[in-house]
Amino acid sequence: MCGPRGEFERGGREREGQGQEGWVSPPIYNIARGAYLQAIKEATPGWPNTIESQREDSMKYAVWFVRLVFGAWMVPAGLNHFYPLFPQPMGSQPLSHELIVALLNSHLFDIVKAVELIAGISVLTGLYTPLVLAICMPVSFCIFYWDTPLEGWGSRASLFGEAALICNCLLCLAYIKSYRTMFALRAKPRTAGAHDAPTAAEPAGAAR
Repeated sequence: MCGPRGEFERGGREREGQGQEGWVSPPIYNIARGAYLQAIKEATPGWPNTIESQREDSMKYAVWFVRLVFGAWMVPAGLNHFYPLFPQPMGSQPLSHELIVALLNSHLFDIVKAVELIAGISVLTGLYTPLVLAICMPVSFCIFYWDTPLEGWGSRASLFGEAALICNCLLCLAYIKSYRTMFALRAKPRTAGAHDAPTAAEPAGAAR
């Protein structure tokens, strides 16, 4: 078919054959869309990074809250062993009492409390936090085991044990970038300073 009408119909058939992906937007649409986006950018400073920055700020505050809770628990708990601040719980159940007595008599409790104290200070100050969190994980699990299964599920002590372990796990997830090389399937030994220089660890959502 000849003429403008025929060209229009032929163009329509070609677009139907190409589908939605082959459709080309008219110039007036691109002009209007560009003007709309430019108006939004001028009305919203920092757009489109505003939403992303808000998410990073929310994550940063959440991580700080968990750090404060974890540090507020670990510092007094560790310091109490060396400078008594409150009575040391000795367990209300036979197994929990036997375990705490064995730890005290073997002086292994000294190491446990030292790790708690160092972990609390590290989390609050940000010094070697990923390393200390990994070292403190076995201690947090033992706290959970002593407070929850041994003292009793649903008991008052179990709340503290669960909170200590959950906070430790959440903080390790916040610093997951610092542990990525530990999960290499086939790791090769490296000499110090041979490759990448160490960088300061930042939790997820920390401002850059």
